[in-house]
Amino acid sequence: MPSPVLGKNQYNNHWNQDKPDGRQVCVHAFIGKLADGSIATYQTLPWNHRGWHGGSGSKGSVNDTHISFEICEDGLTDAAYFNAVYKEATELCAYLCKEYKLDPMADDVIIGHYEGHKRGIASNHADPGHWFPKHGKSMDTFRAEVKKLLSAIEAPTSTDPKKLYRVQVGAYSVKANADAMLKKVKAAGFKDAFIKYS
Repeated sequence: MPSPVLGKNQYNNHWNQDKPDGRQVCVHAFIGKLADGSIATYQTLPWNHRGWHGGSGSKGSVNDTHISFEICEDGLTDAAYFNAVYKEATELCAYLCKEYKLDPMADDVIIGHYEGHKRGIASNHADPGHWFPKHGKSMDTFRAEVKKLLSAIEAPTSTDPKKLYRVQVGAYSVKANADAMLKKVKAAGFKDAFIKYS
């Protein structure tokens, strides 16, 4: 069923309809601009459901092996839009690699449609090879950025140095008053409390 948040395009071959261009196709998600101008991922199939998105080749079908998403294109020249959807796509792939314990740098884990065609598992289609280079990116830079994000997600936090925050409870010109306060805070359970002379 079409969604009201997915946009339409001028050619009326958008995927927010039954059988775009007369084809029976469905990706797992779309990345693009919502009506309010924000960039988002819109999931259209469960991640573990077989999609019908990449066609096939002499060695099988990418539909049987890969999760797919479509990055909605603009005129291919808006750097701000490209950077926003590219970032969203790397974050989605990092999430999926973590979820399914995949190495984004391993062969055949993250591929563009055109790479699937070269491997004999997808139809002949240029995405995203016709767009990424216009903004200085490639599938190799994409995979490297996903790896970097995934490494940050998986980095152990227990090795971070422990931070200590000290709380001063008063400053006294009479030592007896300082001693009285120290006695109170130690009685309250603060065993490491101390008096510092300046």
